[in-house]
Amino acid sequence: MQSQELFPNNNNSYVNDRSFRLMYLRCELFDVKRAAIRLVRHLDFVLEIFDNKKELLGRPIRLTDLNDESSKIHRLS
Repeated sequence: MQSQELFPNNNNSYVNDRSFRLMYLRCELFDVKRAAIRLVRHLDFVLEIFDNKKELLGRPIRLTDLNDESSKIHRLS
């Protein structure tokens, strides 16, 4: 709901993209209810780990979204 409220006129936003939603449907073997739950949990998790950056509800996560500590860890791996 937050994504739809933040980007009301953008039907092509990240979470409204057919391929994005299809990814969750495939994961749950086309069980729509389970796919919706998984998608919402993913978006909640993204908000939680990225300090509630609501802009991430409208686009994919990028390396530039990582904080300094996370960037250092990523470079080591």
